[in-house]
Amino acid sequence: MKTKIQLSTTRNYGMLMVFLLVSYLSSFKISAQVTFMDSTKVTNDAFYFWKESDPKPYHYGASINPHGNCVKVSNGYVFYTWYRGGWSNRALMVSRKKIGEGTWVHVALPAKLSLVGGKGDTHLTTNIGICPIDGTVHLMFDHHNEDLNYIRSKKNIAFAPDSEFTAENFLPQQNYLTPGKVVGGVTYPDLFNNDQGEMYFERRLGSAVGGDIVMTYYNGDTWSQETTIIKGRGAEVTQGERNFSYGSAHFINGKFYYTYSPRWAESPTVLGEGVYLMELGKRMDSKATNVAGKSFDLPIIDHSPFFIADPRSVPDNAGWAGGPQVAISPKNDIYMYIQPKKTTHYNYLKKAGETEFIEDRGKGGLGTFYGNRMYKFVTSGEDLVVNSCLAGSYEWREDFRMNVGARFRKSVKIMDNGTIVAVFSERIDSDKVPIYCYVLKIEKEDYIPQTISFEAIEEKTEGDTNFQLDATASSGLPVSYISTNTNIARIVNGNTVEIIGVGSCNIVASQVGNGVYDNAPDASQTLVVHANASKTNQTIQFELTSTTHVWGSPDQTLNAIASSGLVVQYESTNTNVAVVLEGKVHVKRAGKTTINALQLGDDTYNAAPIVGHELVVPLKEQEITFLEIPEVTSGDPAFQLQAKSNNPDANLRFLCPNNQVAIVWSNQVRQVLGAGSATITVSGAGNEFFTSAQTTQTIKVNPKTHIIPTDIEAEYYTTKSGVNITRWSNTVFYLNSWNIDDFAEYTIDVPEDGVYEIEVFAASPGSSKKLKVVSGSTKLADIALTVTPNLTVFKGSKANITLNKGVQKIKLVGVIGGFNFDRMKITKGQIVGGADGEGVYKLINVGTGKFLGAGVAGSQPVIMQDSGEGLDRKWEFVKTTVGGVDYYNIDSKDIGILRYTGAGFSAGAYLVVSTTKESPAGDTDKIWTIHYNETDNTFRFEAKSNGKFLYHDIDGNCYNISADADDARSKWKVEGHGGPLLNLKNQDMLVSSIKVYPNPAEASFILALNNLNTSHIKIYNILGKLVFETTTNEKNMQIVNRGQFTSGIYLIKVLTNNQKVFYTKLIIK
Repeated sequence: MKTKIQLSTTRNYGMLMVFLLVSYLSSFKISAQVTFMDSTKVTNDAFYFWKESDPKPYHYGASINPHGNCVKVSNGYVFYTWYRGGWSNRALMVSRKKIGEGTWVHVALPAKLSLVGGKGDTHLTTNIGICPIDGTVHLMFDHHNEDLNYIRSKKNIAFAPDSEFTAENFLPQQNYLTPGKVVGGVTYPDLFNNDQGEMYFERRLGSAVGGDIVMTYYNGDTWSQETTIIKGRGAEVTQGERNFSYGSAHFINGKFYYTYSPRWAESPTVLGEGVYLMELGKRMDSKATNVAGKSFDLPIIDHSPFFIADPRSVPDNAGWAGGPQVAISPKNDIYMYIQPKKTTHYNYLKKAGETEFIEDRGKGGLGTFYGNRMYKFVTSGEDLVVNSCLAGSYEWREDFRMNVGARFRKSVKIMDNGTIVAVFSERIDSDKVPIYCYVLKIEKEDYIPQTISFEAIEEKTEGDTNFQLDATASSGLPVSYISTNTNIARIVNGNTVEIIGVGSCNIVASQVGNGVYDNAPDASQTLVVHANASKTNQTIQFELTSTTHVWGSPDQTLNAIASSGLVVQYESTNTNVAVVLEGKVHVKRAGKTTINALQLGDDTYNAAPIVGHELVVPLKEQEITFLEIPEVTSGDPAFQLQAKSNNPDANLRFLCPNNQVAIVWSNQVRQVLGAGSATITVSGAGNEFFTSAQTTQTIKVNPKTHIIPTDIEAEYYTTKSGVNITRWSNTVFYLNSWNIDDFAEYTIDVPEDGVYEIEVFAASPGSSKKLKVVSGSTKLADIALTVTPNLTVFKGSKANITLNKGVQKIKLVGVIGGFNFDRMKITKGQIVGGADGEGVYKLINVGTGKFLGAGVAGSQPVIMQDSGEGLDRKWEFVKTTVGGVDYYNIDSKDIGILRYTGAGFSAGAYLVVSTTKESPAGDTDKIWTIHYNETDNTFRFEAKSNGKFLYHDIDGNCYNISADADDARSKWKVEGHGGPLLNLKNQDMLVSSIKVYPNPAEASFILALNNLNTSHIKIYNILGKLVFETTTNEKNMQIVNRGQFTSGIYLIKVLTNNQKVFYTKLIIK
């Protein structure tokens, strides 16, 4: 039954509990599927990333409580770990409560949440695990590629009396599991149990696009050796297959499962893609098994055996964050779910006994099975709701509903052995927020047993007509039948027996159940078929020419003879392997089948005993055709490799181990790097029908001639020695680990003799490093490299060099080593800094006075500068039309156009970054709307039309965030002349704007609509009420105050017919 509880939202918590209990007792029945057990406030002091003075005091998200794997249920207790607010506190806390009794016990531990650049970071979750074997509590916290931060309790404290659940009974913080062995590089830790009480620790080792899934477990005494489940980096993994598999482990039906979506380093898809599932056995320490039952050694590098589906986002290269959901019924119905960006979610279901997943859309997220139903706890408006569905279906039933008011912001929900625990934070603006905990208990619904009634079968005589079977299941579900000897009797049309020969066999009745009923025990009856004494017996002589098929040989002709002289019929018992056509065996694929010869008799002859011979069809040799790869040049665009297999089910895998020349992902050469040659291998794994196979082709990359002036990326070299191409994250290529006399040589084409400026961008931490520029035996310059904070932050260092006209080679040679090299820029001396031509601007932030500068490379944040000198601080605005609406690319004279990022950007949510993409471009994350304020001659740059503006934040970075129109950090002054921003002669290029005068106004005012088409005008008072609305094509519109405008402040909103929006403020005296 469904139960609904109305929960008061009063602040008096004691009265709330009384009301809740009265509601509960008056509305429940004994037969309820879900029972309310407990509702409590955990604390008022949980940390939330909020500051009145800062609209975005966090990276990624604002909620750190509850977040991650912070809740566990064990032995009748709820355990919750959290960070205490506010900003100056941030203490690590662990709390415990007995379900249905007592109060929360809180323990403050001597550790605290770190800040990143003064801001909160939602990567740094706190995670809890309980080992019931020895009664220990385990906390892992504050990780994003950090050494392990680990605190555990003494033994037998988890379930000890409240008086013993104290800080004194927790051991000092440690960075190891096994003494003397530091656990490094921890991200996304997760702690969970198997059915033996052992506690497992899963984590990422590595980065977002090159990481491993590592597992170890605690048996109540010691930690096991680490096992790498998935390998996404290292020498065994090519650059093209580097990834991190975002997912989660689940212990279901006595086995571990891991479901995940890889985020490939080289894929065009920005985030995760693909749905994958593997079964890892009881301990996750040996093999991974796919849904077809084939097992593979750990660690897994090739993901193709575990692939389930490839749903796509909108656009299709956006992907999704995180991994899929999985739920598996006790009968092995497998459900999967994924939510790609900006589209309806995908559902996949493979029912027990079936081999294929069926795709659906919009069937809802998954929960956890308990008995024969899957339960999930969701929020719906102001209600907490429990829904469930039967195994094998998506027919959701509402089992429980409780009204709690519109007060919750963030939740974590878990279910353990029928107990549902939901922890919520309250929606208030404070750095200390209340946390609530709700506990429900499910009344388990198991599969109902069923039996089969099957009456004895009368004895039959050869030649009798077909007869029907009449077994029934107590469930009322249909019964299926098999014959144990198809040479005597066969089942046709579901429940009809056809007599084939003389003898006895069993007819077995089965009923496999459904989401309600369990499998029935099989019922069997014996069928006896006697010979017909009035007919003559006959026999068949039959042999196969060959019992093992040879691929390429002609179809085998069958030549059986019946002693009666009657015509012999033939059949193949496995028509997937071979069929009989016109007396010949036609082989289809590898496997085994029996070729039977039959003569069913007539009025004179009894049916002959069937004669059958097994035909073995070996694996067919897989043949892969890989077309020759044309020669390419360093820096050429990506292209597709052409290969095919005679195996129609082949999933070809392309590998290029030499990542100095080319990077291959899937069937694409994604990056053409330095000059040289590399072998690309394409392989097809064998299956039950085809052998495995592989073949190769060579890719030759010719050196690029760089035409000066230009930027030269480090990876587009002619030759090199001692250094290797490395990729940082999935953005920057560089040549790493330079030592003395290491070099990279580049071919350049110089337009004329003269002095040129060379700027080398290198990462050079510590004391000053040095390189020299040489041509042949001539040294052109020594360059002392600018010191940087680490080996992935690249800064420029300049020198002048003299070059002669023509094609030539120059080398960068290490003098003092210990640096990484990213790129260099060679420009003619007199144009260094960039000419201030028409339409070339410097952009100065009104709030800070800083100049907008390009990032040091693609996908790197823009840099605010103290001066406007240099090409990296010069900008052009290039019009581009998308969907019939005009926007602009903001194009750096130094590198490329600006991109505004989203919440999932790895370097920081909503950062504005440089790209290497040229204008014009219609990419939706690289187009901007320009807003001009004629009153103060300033500009605002809106990310497309989403209400977020280019904003110079107090942390020094530029973001695209919401900001008031008068926020000086969102406003920009422009220096330069002409072009689309400042050209007053060409009205078509003027930036659209609106202006009110006089302002303040009284009896009437003029609304000037500059360079706008049809405008829809709305004016709101300070309470947000619409007080005036009209549409006009006029450039200047007088609005008369006929009493609708009283004294106060108003907001004017103008929407054009190309969907651009403009705002300004109006003051009425």
